[in-house]
Amino acid sequence: MNKKKKLFSAIVLTVGLFIVLVGSMIVSDNYKKNNAIDSDSSDFIADATCNIYAVRYANTYKYDNPEGPICGTQVNVNYSFDSCFLKEGQYYRKYNAKKGSNCKGTSSETSSSSKTLSVSIGLIGESDSKTVGSVTIYSSNKQVGLATVVGTSANYTCTSGNSCSANVLANPSSGYTFVKWSSSTDCSNSLNKQNPAYFSASEFRNITACFTKNSTTGGNTGGNTGNGSGSNGGEKNKIGKAGCKISVVADEDNLMTITDGNKIISYNKNSDYVCKNNECFIQVGTRNLSRVFNGIAGDGDCTTGGRYDTKTSNKLYCFDDIIAKACYEDELSSGGSSSGSSGGAGVVEEPTLDDKKEKIGSFFYAKGKENSGDAIACGDKLFIKTCTTGDNAICDVTSINENTVKTSTQIYKRDIVQNESETGCFKKIERYIAKKTYYYSDKGLSKDKTEIGCGSIVTFKKEIRSSCENNSCEVEYNGKTVYIHIDYITSDKPACQNQDSNGDGSKTCVTSKNVTGAKGEVPVSICKKDDTEDTRNKIVSCAEDYEFKYKLTNDTCKDSNSDNCYKDYLYTCSYIKRPGVNASAGVVGSNGKGIITVTGVPYGNIGILGYHVSSGEEPTVNSNWSTFNAVNNSFSIERTAGTYFIWSINEKRRISYPVLAKVYDADLSTTLASFKVQDGNGNDINTNISSLDGTVGYTTGVKDSKYALLSNDLIADSVGGFDKLTTSYELSVTANKIALYATLTSSDATYVSGYEPRTIDLDYGRNVALIKIVNKDGKERCYTFIINRVDDRNNSNLLKNVKLSRGSIDFDPYTTNYDVKISRFTKKVSVNAELDSSTSKFIKGYEPREVEITEDRQSVVLKVISEAGSIRSYVITFIRNGEDKDNINSTYLSSLTVPGTMLGFDKETYDYTITVPYETEDLPIYAFAEDENATVNVGNNTGLKVGNNLIQIEVKNNNKTRIYSLHVIRKESGLDISNSSRLGTLSIKNYNIEFSPDKLDYEVKIKREKTLLISATPESNRADIYMYGNNDLTGFSTIRVKVIAENGLTNIYSIDIQKAAYNKKIEIIASVAGVSALLIVSLVIYLKKKNNKKKEYLEG
Repeated sequence: MNKKKKLFSAIVLTVGLFIVLVGSMIVSDNYKKNNAIDSDSSDFIADATCNIYAVRYANTYKYDNPEGPICGTQVNVNYSFDSCFLKEGQYYRKYNAKKGSNCKGTSSETSSSSKTLSVSIGLIGESDSKTVGSVTIYSSNKQVGLATVVGTSANYTCTSGNSCSANVLANPSSGYTFVKWSSSTDCSNSLNKQNPAYFSASEFRNITACFTKNSTTGGNTGGNTGNGSGSNGGEKNKIGKAGCKISVVADEDNLMTITDGNKIISYNKNSDYVCKNNECFIQVGTRNLSRVFNGIAGDGDCTTGGRYDTKTSNKLYCFDDIIAKACYEDELSSGGSSSGSSGGAGVVEEPTLDDKKEKIGSFFYAKGKENSGDAIACGDKLFIKTCTTGDNAICDVTSINENTVKTSTQIYKRDIVQNESETGCFKKIERYIAKKTYYYSDKGLSKDKTEIGCGSIVTFKKEIRSSCENNSCEVEYNGKTVYIHIDYITSDKPACQNQDSNGDGSKTCVTSKNVTGAKGEVPVSICKKDDTEDTRNKIVSCAEDYEFKYKLTNDTCKDSNSDNCYKDYLYTCSYIKRPGVNASAGVVGSNGKGIITVTGVPYGNIGILGYHVSSGEEPTVNSNWSTFNAVNNSFSIERTAGTYFIWSINEKRRISYPVLAKVYDADLSTTLASFKVQDGNGNDINTNISSLDGTVGYTTGVKDSKYALLSNDLIADSVGGFDKLTTSYELSVTANKIALYATLTSSDATYVSGYEPRTIDLDYGRNVALIKIVNKDGKERCYTFIINRVDDRNNSNLLKNVKLSRGSIDFDPYTTNYDVKISRFTKKVSVNAELDSSTSKFIKGYEPREVEITEDRQSVVLKVISEAGSIRSYVITFIRNGEDKDNINSTYLSSLTVPGTMLGFDKETYDYTITVPYETEDLPIYAFAEDENATVNVGNNTGLKVGNNLIQIEVKNNNKTRIYSLHVIRKESGLDISNSSRLGTLSIKNYNIEFSPDKLDYEVKIKREKTLLISATPESNRADIYMYGNNDLTGFSTIRVKVIAENGLTNIYSIDIQKAAYNKKIEIIASVAGVSALLIVSLVIYLKKKNNKKKEYLEG
């Protein structure tokens, strides 16, 4: 064989060996991925087991130890399943039991499709009646189960496997309240579901509906067990017992009092006492008021908290022997060292506004539409859980027409009534036909089949729920009674142009034409290829002084990949122009008061609802508004000397800009001679004070579209010397308190009680302080000081790192959703995390912990709260190897919209930023899940604070969770008009753009990202900010951030994207070819050198 042939053979052999090596590595890697077994494979349970659940008490005995399995656990299939045990206090109780459908390692696990939901009635506390309420199970709009007596259960068995689902309604009897759903018969835990509650097939099991008597505090309503007292209050006559022993843990700070019949005994040291009567309980007589009381523990251990009901009742009955100790919140366990939190931050309870809400818990009827969430129309029957307080109260809706809502839904309290006849649509509830279908003359939907078109209007003559039976609804159409399938009736006006297509390619999809000058509702249909953020923002243009909101009403693309699938949206154009208000100044007359004339200016035929007058406090839609009581929206008010701010509000709840009106008085006897301000450290801050004068905001001569360039008549000059006739001032401080010092001009004048110069504790944000002076004749003058305290609290709610005992995580503090692969045999994972700031804390129940893995896909949530009260959630979803079906039990949102904002939603983008006006305290949010079985919980969208508010939207589907974050910047209040249209910050994760507020154009070279994590905040909290173009990025994309100042000035920051062409397959081939070429070249050089040496040798 000649040299060339030898060389060629060597090259071929080398390349072949390299290809074999690469191929074996790929095969090996795939094998490891698909067949991974790690060290905890021994956790796999091979025994065949089924769940055992309690039905009712078997007897009245108490057992020191369980003589059978614990209720709710998995037991061997050979067990008789006739009884099980639950711990109550120090003893166990025996229950009659049944075999559950949740079996493992058996043939029934895969072959059986029968699933049973059993809902029993439970009682928290004591009652002289067993009829505390009823439980009704509905499936496919039909009642399938009912229970009415304590200890009995409603049962529903479905034979169609995972396609089963049910709604369960708990209805309390008179004098009782429904508390919660529990998986325990003694109501010791909570399932955190609403009422009515929705249960998917995977959730079918033994459930308890927990009721309590209104006149008592009940038992453990908060799910906070760990008292060990045995006095859970879940059984009749479980009040106390003669002979019960109370071991008292007391000291000088905690005086404990025992009531035994008519006898009262007090202890300030540790003692034992034996009850002589059944009516025997212990209370905390005197406690440490410097600490937050957390109830009485019944086992002497306060690390898990005291008995929940004793927090308010301060009363613990003795049924079994107890160790009674007063508990405080600072004794709660912080989760131990496993959390790795810095600074010893510990764990705190999650803040809630429920205490500020009025608990309703009953049915109402809608006379208006939803404020956010699922569609509500006139005549709908609603279950109202809670309502905020105030004139503009918002209510939480948990069911519509007795169907549980799947997303956070709210309605204004003014739009609900208790009686159907008061709705305004009584016996004429109008609904739309969603898609071309047929109506019939009989309930069975079989006779006189007649076509009815998409968008047709039908009328319910009675309550919707009673009009529909077995999916057949009785309605009126064209003057006659007909019957239509319930699935074709909708509250939302449909877009009908693609209604003959199912999005499966059977009909070519056509996107709706653009609509301009729109008012009211406009339905549109957008095909898959056209459904972009830009299209959604341009397809409907509202008329001048109107703005749109839109929501997704139909999505055929979630079940189809066809290019002909489409989405239907319903746009609503609402009038948004602010009303106007004018006011004239007044001069003090002989009665010591001046007259201010106020005129409200309506626009767009929207009437004036009311007005608000204050000395500096700026109103919101939830403030108390006075009603105009005059002709032509004019009225007069009398006020003493001083400065007053006046606003008007129209019937659409839009608030005018303020006007400043003064009442003048030349009498110097009611003035201040000198004045100064000091902070808490005694430092003068007079140089930071500005006087307010002139007219502020709109007048009838100013063009006032949303972004009109407004005149600014506010004078804000630093006052080195005090002007005794100027009665309004504004200043900004960082201190938590200030001291106002002043002297009077006249010795005949005094300060009005409560309005003297004084030290004032400041809240963060806007504070108003008044100094009032009265002379000997009774004339008054009021000085107004608006003090803005800068919020300098640390707002960090980030984690520094996360570590897992199983699987790996590439953690980034700004990324909140993670998927982690684990072995299919993993049963437990320890999740450890460290806080980024020493001032932040974990929220109780969401701290680092050990997680029991019971599903192939299971999520764990970590929540961090900042010093300023902002909460951030991190979601880690554990995925067992071999479980790659992400489309099952989806936790994606299908749409997310906020009225009045341009939010470009993409389901793979989890962070968004929007701005809202100062007067917006409550924000409607429309968030809908991609999977009909998923539930959506919108975080607290009421009571927004000025500045950045983080609202997190949680999507849950079985044990899977996903979090979307919405940063809502509520503008600052202000009596002047801001002209700042610059950004204060602009950053892109993993890229350094060297931001400057004056630099408008940037370039970023990316590789393969479809979207970027961009953070942008305006320089002024009163500017609007919009971002668009940050999705489906290409090398020709431009992301724009638009900043609109309050006076209408605009700046646009541009980020040009440069994206290298990338193809994964090509890159792999190129890499392999590159390595092969390198090896070939190396081999050629080696052979050539060897040949040269041989040649030299032969020549020698």
